[in-house]
Amino acid sequence: MLTGMGETILYHWLLVGLACALLFGIARPFFRRRKLQRVRFDGGLLRHELLFSALTLGASAATIGVLWGVLRRSGQMSFAEGPAAWWMVVGEFAVYFLAFDLYFYLLHRLMHTDLVFRWVHRTHHRSMAPNPLTAFSFNPLEGMLTGGFLPVFLAVFEVHRESLALIGGFQPLMSLYVHSGHEVFPRWWYRSPWTGWLQTPYFHDQHHARVGWNYGGFTTLWDRAFGTVSPGLLESFESRPWTEPELSPVLAAPRPG
Repeated sequence: MLTGMGETILYHWLLVGLACALLFGIARPFFRRRKLQRVRFDGGLLRHELLFSALTLGASAATIGVLWGVLRRSGQMSFAEGPAAWWMVVGEFAVYFLAFDLYFYLLHRLMHTDLVFRWVHRTHHRSMAPNPLTAFSFNPLEGMLTGGFLPVFLAVFEVHRESLALIGGFQPLMSLYVHSGHEVFPRWWYRSPWTGWLQTPYFHDQHHARVGWNYGGFTTLWDRAFGTVSPGLLESFESRPWTEPELSPVLAAPRPG
């Protein structure tokens, strides 16, 4: 168990390292113009995110491992046998994608109620200008509630192992993407019905900078349905200059909670 937790932590930190290498090294000329908030280095914040990403990833891995074992031994979890056609994998992934997106939206709204935010979710909002390490820096309880969704989902829906591999690989990459602090999509993104349902880093960046809006995990669908899209999002997204920004005004704003 401890070995598996350590491997999980190192694997996710490796992903963070690769993301940083891309953003601030290999493709720096491109991403420098697309930085959403330019902030000063904060050593205390770095230590905070290293500590809580380790605690949260460990807690999440332990929760998944325990639930996985219990559900498998009790016969409540099984996988579809035989090779999976590509359309089966896409369909099973789509079911997970939409189910988790709704679950995360509801959980996230709960995390922003006063008491829960103060004692749990505020850990994640220590970073008001997200960076790749923020993607995994949560209170361990929140990590357990988020990570525990997968084994429960697999107990309800029988999927192929190929689909599980896609699901498992997608989750951390999506978290890194929305917390990257850099925008990669064009100004027309949210106006098109073909693309506007999928959130971009700017969408989630606004959640950290303004707090109280944009709760979705993967999409904008539930925020649109429940009226929690940040006011002026479309206009502010389209007015981005896509040049290196000035020092972010959120540095002077009081921390949430």
